[in-house]
Amino acid sequence: MRNQTDKKTLGKRAFLFSGILFTANLMLMAMNQQQFPIEHHKVTVRLKLVDVIVVSKRGKFVPGLTASDFEVYEDGWPRPIQSLELITLKSREELLKIIPDMKISEEIKLRKRLWIIFDCLNTEAVLMRRAMARLSDVLSRLAAEGYEMTILKFDYDEGLKVLTDFTNDVSKIKKALEKIESSSPATFLKRSESGEWKRSPETLDETLPETTSEELERLQWRNLLQKTLSCLLASIQMIKESPGRKQVLLLSSGLPEQESNPYFNRIGLRNLRFFDPFRIIKSDEYTSILKEVINYANANKISFYCFNPGEAAVVQSNFAFSHLTRETGGLQLTEKYKPENLVEIIKRESDQYYEIAYKPATKEEDGKFHRVEVKVKREGLTVRSRAGYTEYPEEEKRKRELAASFFSPEFYKDIDFNLKLTAWPEKKNSYLLWGKIRVSLLPLKETNLAQGKINFLLGLKEIAGERVHLGEELLDLSQDLKAGTSYFDYYFVTTKIKIKPGRYEAVAILRTDNNKTGAKKIWLELPDLSQKKDPTLINFLVGRLLQKATKGKPFTFDSYGLLNLSSAIFLPCSSEEVIYDRSLAILLQVYEPVKQEEKPDFFLDGQNGQFNLPASLLEKSIDRRTGCKSLVYVCSLAKIPPGEYQLSVRGLAPSGSRSAIYLKINR
Repeated sequence: MRNQTDKKTLGKRAFLFSGILFTANLMLMAMNQQQFPIEHHKVTVRLKLVDVIVVSKRGKFVPGLTASDFEVYEDGWPRPIQSLELITLKSREELLKIIPDMKISEEIKLRKRLWIIFDCLNTEAVLMRRAMARLSDVLSRLAAEGYEMTILKFDYDEGLKVLTDFTNDVSKIKKALEKIESSSPATFLKRSESGEWKRSPETLDETLPETTSEELERLQWRNLLQKTLSCLLASIQMIKESPGRKQVLLLSSGLPEQESNPYFNRIGLRNLRFFDPFRIIKSDEYTSILKEVINYANANKISFYCFNPGEAAVVQSNFAFSHLTRETGGLQLTEKYKPENLVEIIKRESDQYYEIAYKPATKEEDGKFHRVEVKVKREGLTVRSRAGYTEYPEEEKRKRELAASFFSPEFYKDIDFNLKLTAWPEKKNSYLLWGKIRVSLLPLKETNLAQGKINFLLGLKEIAGERVHLGEELLDLSQDLKAGTSYFDYYFVTTKIKIKPGRYEAVAILRTDNNKTGAKKIWLELPDLSQKKDPTLINFLVGRLLQKATKGKPFTFDSYGLLNLSSAIFLPCSSEEVIYDRSLAILLQVYEPVKQEEKPDFFLDGQNGQFNLPASLLEKSIDRRTGCKSLVYVCSLAKIPPGEYQLSVRGLAPSGSRSAIYLKINR
């Protein structure tokens, strides 16, 4: 009994001792944690995603492949594959039945969606009409398969236009197609070989200075190419926010290219001289333009499938089409396919795809292009994927968003504003640009402008040369928005750049923080005064006077971009600005090689008749450096009835700048 009792006591003591040791160990661990805290390391693995289509010899999509069946090469070197996923797209109704609580971003990635773009810039109306019945059949069949489609259009006057948002409603799709059929202009310049364009040239959207036939043809081709590039960039910007692989069906007769045209071919664009202030097009070669579009599309996982409604032989010869589709992992489709065949091809390309995640060679984004090649180990299979990727820094993304508005400013009308630019002689062979923009604030209040600030960019391109000037300013509209004023006026002078005589294209861009954009273009003709022997009217402006308390040097600009007179400030009216004042200030600037007295007469011609405006001279100054005489007259409008008029000046011998100005007078 004693031995058993001793064993029990010993057991209790042993248990008590082990408990003390365990407690002591816990205390030591706690002390160690206090003295030496546990380190946690966050490891980030950088992966790139590449979408892949794999088809058999019969043209069928091949499911059931694993990561071991693929090889990925970046810039010629093999890269390790981390994962492989087979993405299967379904209709919205099917997805909601399977996963009712799916996040909207995940749902859209797995949804059957197509972007359909009708290129009415480069497709003749007769070809579009001929193909419309077939296209309507194809899109109706796709809608029946659960595909949602948004119908877009490249329009010559309006740029990228949305005709219908995502829908699989056949009636809405057909209604959108009717709009396309009735408004497809034949703007493709195939007439340039015959010379017919010289008798009936394409309408340019701007009022040009005097141009030769050769210059006009060159500008027409440049205009068409810039409009096309602007629409492509704008469509990519619109589509890029959607997750996953994006399929675009582009219906077009082909992007602008014509090897026989002396201004435009695949070899060079030296005679076209793009308005590219950000220099996103790296060289004069035609492929450089295509590469920029392709790289931007690939960076946003957009694949182009091009359908040409013309003859199959023409499709194959279009270099741009083949380049665009091949490099973005898409296909060229021709008229030879029956509607049911086209539907099967689009379904094969859109229903399923593989998404490969691999580890890139670079540890961080470098902004460079990296060529990617995907291979499949199984024999008899064909792989289609993107040619590579570019990881654009935020500033480069912003440049591409703005570049489209510089290429075709007439497309961007989100922000309503007027622009006035005046070339002010500084010397006989150099100018300053004096400008004014007037922004309509009422529409901006509805856009929920976050900080009340807006970016203003001004680009100036010399037509005869390659030089481009670009300036940027952040405008603060917050006080004017709070005060409820109708307009915001901003004046500026380009004091940091000296502008030489010549012909210029100026583009002004306004852009809000929520990506609303407005743009205006103005053509300027700046004469070389050192070569002028005859009197020349340099500037003819209208405006109003603002009295100031102190006198100053006349015809000088202050830091706010205002033109000072001796005892007043001259505020120019921007184009299409309504005049409410009862008096009008008129500024004349005349180059005179030989001094002479001016006795100008001012007339208003309009719907209410012709009126002579008695004028009194307020200010006069002669600049010896430029040989220019600046004069400001004041006219009364008290007896002039409201209406639209042309203001003209007579009694001046000089030639040069226009001698008539459009005015709208109100009370």
